[in-house]
Amino acid sequence: MSRPLLAPCLAYCAGVVAMQQWEGDPVVVAGLLVACVLSWLLFRSHRRASFSIGFFPVGGLVWFFACVPWRADDLRALTDPENELVSVRGRLLETPSLKVIGPPEAPRLRTRVVLRVEGLRRGSDWVSAAGDVLVTVPGALPAGYFRTRLVEVSGVLHPPPLARALGLFDARAFYADQGVWKMLDSERLADWRIAEEGPVAPPWSERFLPWARRQLSMGLPDDESTRLLSAMALGWKTPLTGEVDDAFMQSGTLHVFAISGLHIALVAGLLVGALSLLRIPRAVAGLLSIPCVWFYIAATGWQASAVRSGIMISVITLGWSLSRPSDVLNSLAAAALAILLFDPGQLFQAGFLLSFVAVAGLGLLVPRIQAWLLERLLPRPDPMLLESLQPRWFRWAQIPVRALCLSLATGLAAGLATLPLVWHFFHLVSPVSVLANLVVVPLSSLALAAEFGSLVTGPLIPWLGEVFNASAWVWMTLMVKCGRLAAEVPGGHLWVEAPAWYWWVPWYAAGIATVAGGWAADRWRWILWAGVGVWLASAAVQFGIVRSTARWTLLDLPGALWIDAMWSQPPLLVDSGSRAEAETVVIPFVHSRGVGHFPRLVLSRCDRRHAGGAGAVLEAFEPEEVLASAGWRPSLISERIGAGWSGRLRRVDTGTRLNGMECLHPDSGLFESISSDASVVLVRNENRFR
Repeated sequence: MSRPLLAPCLAYCAGVVAMQQWEGDPVVVAGLLVACVLSWLLFRSHRRASFSIGFFPVGGLVWFFACVPWRADDLRALTDPENELVSVRGRLLETPSLKVIGPPEAPRLRTRVVLRVEGLRRGSDWVSAAGDVLVTVPGALPAGYFRTRLVEVSGVLHPPPLARALGLFDARAFYADQGVWKMLDSERLADWRIAEEGPVAPPWSERFLPWARRQLSMGLPDDESTRLLSAMALGWKTPLTGEVDDAFMQSGTLHVFAISGLHIALVAGLLVGALSLLRIPRAVAGLLSIPCVWFYIAATGWQASAVRSGIMISVITLGWSLSRPSDVLNSLAAAALAILLFDPGQLFQAGFLLSFVAVAGLGLLVPRIQAWLLERLLPRPDPMLLESLQPRWFRWAQIPVRALCLSLATGLAAGLATLPLVWHFFHLVSPVSVLANLVVVPLSSLALAAEFGSLVTGPLIPWLGEVFNASAWVWMTLMVKCGRLAAEVPGGHLWVEAPAWYWWVPWYAAGIATVAGGWAADRWRWILWAGVGVWLASAAVQFGIVRSTARWTLLDLPGALWIDAMWSQPPLLVDSGSRAEAETVVIPFVHSRGVGHFPRLVLSRCDRRHAGGAGAVLEAFEPEEVLASAGWRPSLISERIGAGWSGRLRRVDTGTRLNGMECLHPDSGLFESISSDASVVLVRNENRFR
C-alpha cells in the first residue's frame, strides 16, 4: 500500500534531530539551505524523492526558528543566564494548576502556570520581551486568573534546574522541548497583579470546566473516586497525588487519566454510533464527529496529549468518512507532520513519542498477535458439520474468546512497542500491565461513558445525571482498587536502569522485520536470530562489567551516598536527606539504578537534614536492616524511622564492617550522645572509582 507521507515525515524528524544536536549552529543552517536547493536540482526528475528529501532541511530550519534565540527581544538574550530579580508582564497560556506537594499528613499547595511574556522590568522601565516562562507561587491564586488573562508577576527569574543526579528528571531539558527556557519563582501571592483594567469575562472553556466538575460530583460523596472522575474526564490534575500516581504508574495504567487516544476515540466512537442509529450516512456522521471531538479538546483546555490524539483521530475519521483506504503509518505520518510543523520540540517529549509509537504498534502488531492467539485459544469446529449446524455453545463461546484475544493482543502490542521508551523515560517495566489493562481499560471506558452521559443529560434531567454519576463512581472505585492491587503483585513491576538509546535499535529492527515477514523468510531467519544472539550477549557482557566495578554516587544533598550493587556485595544507601529530598531525589535516583529493594540503610547522622527522609525511604524499599550509631538515644532514632521499623534497627560502632567498609566511629563506649558527636564514620580504600 502506498504511504506517500511516511518518508517525508521521517526526513523531517531527522532534520529536527540533527539541528537539535548541532544546537542551531549558523554554519549548519546555511548548509541546510544549500541542501534544499541541491535536493531540488538533483531530484527534479524524481518528484517523490525530491519531495521527501526536501523535508530534511525543512525540519532543521523549523527547529532553528522555533528554538534558537534569533530575535533581538528574546527573553534569553535580555536576561542574565543565572538568577535575576525582575518583573514580567504577559498572558497566561493556561489556567493555573495546583500541585499537591509533601506527605499526605502535611500537604502543601503550589501553583504553576506558563506565561507568554510581553514585557520585562528590572528597575522602573518596561522593555519589550518575548518568550514563555513557567511561573510558580506557593498556595492557590484567587479567582480572576485564567487563560488569556494579562498579568504582572515579580520574582526570581532563572533557568529551570538541571538533573541533580544521572537518571533523574531534567527540568531544563523537559521544559526546553516545550519552548519554555526560563522559570520565575514568586514568593507570595502579593507578587501577582492583574494588568488589565475593568472586568474581563473568562473564555467559555474556563466557565465550562467548573460547571462540569460540579455536574460530575452531583449526588456523590467528596472522596477520592469523585475527584478522580473529574481528573479522568476533564484533565484536572490536582487529585493526582503521589500515592495515586505511583499505584497506577507501577501497574502500567496511568494513561487512563491523561486525555489521550482512549478518551478521544471513545468520544468519536459514541458520536459515530449515535449518528449511525439515526440512519445518518457514513460520510456525514464522520464529518460531524470531528468538530464535536475538537469541542471536547477545547473544553478541557487544549492539553497537549488531547491535541495530539485529536489530530490523529481527525485524520483517521476523515479517511473513514470518505471511504478512503486506511493505512496506520500514513495516517500517523500526516498527524505527526501537522504537529511538528507547528511545534518541533514535541519530537523530544515522552508523551508525543509514546502516543505515536503505541498507535503504530497497535495498527501493525494487533492483527498478527490476535491471529496467533485465536489459533491457539479458539475452540475448533467440527470439520464434518456446516457452520450453521455447529452447536449453539460453540458459537456463543467464540464471542468471549475473540474479545479476550483482542484485549490481550492490544495490551501486548502497546507494551512491546513502547517498552524501550517506558524503560528509558521512567526506568520501569510493568509485566502486570497487560493483565491490569484487561480490567482497568474497560472500567475506565464505562466510567467515561457514564460521565459523558451525565454531562449531556444532567442539565435537562438532574436525577438521570445523578444516576450516571453513581454508575461512574462505582466504576472508578473498582478502577482504583484494581490499580492498587495490580501494583502490589509480587514481580508485577520492575525498576530498571536504562541503557543507552542505541541498545534499542535491534529491538525495533526485529519488530520491523517481524511486521514485514522477515521471521518467516528462510534466507533471513538465521541472520535475525544471530543478530538477536549478539545483542543479548553484548548486553550480558556490559551488565557483567558494570556489576564488577564499584560505583559510588554522592547525591547533591547534605547527606546521601549510594553504592551500587556488585557481584560480591549488595547495594547500600548511606543517609536519606530530608523528607522532601528523599521523595524528590533519593527515591527516584535509586529507582533509576534499577533497584526496587535493597537490604541496608545506614544513617550516619540523626538530624533532619541527613535522616529526615528515612521513613519515606523505608516505606519505598523496605530494607531488612537500618544501621544507626550505637551512641544515639532510641527515642531519637524512632522519631526518624518510625516506631514500626524499630525491629529492623541494628546498632553499629567501631570495628563494624559494611560492604567492604570499616566503621571508625563512634566508639563503643559512647552512649546517649547528641547526633553530631555520635556520627557514623565509614572508611574504605579503593584503587579507583568510576
